[in-house]
Amino acid sequence: MMIILYILAGTILFFILVFLGILFIRLKVVINGEYWQREPRAEMDIYWIKYVFCARCKIHDLKYVHITLRLLGIPIPFRLPLSHEKATPAPDTLEDKNEPRFAREASGEKETKETFIDKIEGLLSTKDNLITLWQKYHIYIKKIYVRYVTYSFESFSANIGLQEPSQTGTAAAIVYSILPMTSLQNVNIQWDFQQPRLDVSLGTKITMKLYGIFCTLLFMYLTYRKDTRHERK
Repeated sequence: MMIILYILAGTILFFILVFLGILFIRLKVVINGEYWQREPRAEMDIYWIKYVFCARCKIHDLKYVHITLRLLGIPIPFRLPLSHEKATPAPDTLEDKNEPRFAREASGEKETKETFIDKIEGLLSTKDNLITLWQKYHIYIKKIYVRYVTYSFESFSANIGLQEPSQTGTAAAIVYSILPMTSLQNVNIQWDFQQPRLDVSLGTKITMKLYGIFCTLLFMYLTYRKDTRHERK
């Protein structure tokens, strides 16, 4: 009996230490993405402790996301589809050929309008609720992004061309006048005066202090519950 209690206590203590470790060790995210010659590519590394738990996501086309999880150095690869194949409609859902064409078109148009109106009304009601929530609790979200999330741009490359060479020259002049006023480094921008194009490559690093994010979200949730109880009364 005592052995079972020791095992349970050790297991609970282990999970408590892991939870505290997750809170007080910074989570880092490294993102490298590019859209070059009309081909999108992206890589993202997420790691809590780099050699204990990390994940790498790769997108080399618009069909799959290739993910590799590493737990204690053991790789676990898998992939997720980005698009779903359209299912073939069942026979009973096909259009009735005996029904007049104008009747089918009118029925379909009516259903489309009703669905569209329902979606618009749903978006409007959601928008009002989101605006209300934002006005009440935006200070907590702002606190998270100001205090506990840090962004840094590692690299930026671009090859830009507009419709007219004069427009490309004007854009280049604006960009080169703004860059000295920013803190961006490792910036490489080329200008194409022969044809319109937009090729972009970006590398960024995000560091998150999870303990601050967790405490802020918990306090925001408790405040929300308190406000909800007052409204019900």
